[in-house]
Amino acid sequence: MRKLCTEELFTPRRLAELRAVREEKARELARAVSSSSEAKVRGGESGSPLLPVAVARAVFPAVAGVLWRTWTTWPRRASSIGDVVREAVVVAGTPNVSDYFPAVAAADVLGVRRRMEKLVAWTYGVNDRQIDLRRHGRAAGEPRRNDLLDAALDMEGQVDGTEGWVMNQEAMRGMFMDLLVAGSGSTTSTIEWAMAELLLHPRCMTKELRRVIGARPHVAESDISNLTYLQAVVKETLRLHPTVPIGLNKAEATVEVHGYRIPEGTTVYVNIWAICRRAKVWGDDAEERFVVGRDDGVGFLGNCFELIPFGAGRRICLGLPLAERMLHLMLGSLLHRFDCAVEDDGIDMAERFGLVLSMATPLRAVAKEVVSN
Repeated sequence: MRKLCTEELFTPRRLAELRAVREEKARELARAVSSSSEAKVRGGESGSPLLPVAVARAVFPAVAGVLWRTWTTWPRRASSIGDVVREAVVVAGTPNVSDYFPAVAAADVLGVRRRMEKLVAWTYGVNDRQIDLRRHGRAAGEPRRNDLLDAALDMEGQVDGTEGWVMNQEAMRGMFMDLLVAGSGSTTSTIEWAMAELLLHPRCMTKELRRVIGARPHVAESDISNLTYLQAVVKETLRLHPTVPIGLNKAEATVEVHGYRIPEGTTVYVNIWAICRRAKVWGDDAEERFVVGRDDGVGFLGNCFELIPFGAGRRICLGLPLAERMLHLMLGSLLHRFDCAVEDDGIDMAERFGLVLSMATPLRAVAKEVVSN
């Protein structure tokens, strides 16, 4: 499956073809926030009035638009995908006694398995609908949409000799579910963290955006390479609040690490959060740590082991190429269109650990639009 994603689904060429989808969703996000002149920007809980709903509803179609361009044919309840994604992330990261005591696994004491089965069934149903619609369309001679679903269907029936899996409907529905849940949830959470950090440490971000973008109402992906400070903010946000705080790996052979013997097949928990905050490596926090000329080429693409918010090696996040583009574009769009200020009660930066690292208390701020349509 990884081979398919890296060689077919998330290639630079294919992502470039879908740039217009991502830019349109970023514009939709800005329009949602600007729907109120004194909008309450808030993240996290489903009852929040704007940011979490707007971001989740913009991030999800952007991810879905890369997977398949027919996402608008989903049933009406797909509008609540933000709630489904958030619940799936919480459930997947919930400690389950059955994982540690197999003897009681069948009892599902905490109900974690039942909750996840309901979420999986809902998401699988949506995925199956898209796959079936595309199959019927292809059989009827409809033109190709050249999205990831077309690529997956082109490979249907093929067997991966390395991993031993077959590209069939079961493989496609599982792959798309992983990409939808992980891509939507992690992107929304990271944008919220970045907004919170910037509200606590206001610097020259607005000045840089106005210089590069000018009077244009929207940020384009082609602008990102010129937004040095925006790139630095994303890196520092991912360092302080890595998307996945704990990585899971399995030892493929018996090895010894610092005097500890790790038998083959052992599940190894990698504390990514601690690695990204290791004082010996990073020293004191600095707001402009990653500005060009000061970061020594450190990046989060998996080749710098001091900064691995998306993991590294064979277990690196499959959707990293997509997440990298969406994070910069959506965060830049919000910062360019709005001036935000902290409410009187301030910002609680406490973390809630889970499958995705999120804010324990939803972010609250006041957003005022500064660029008109």
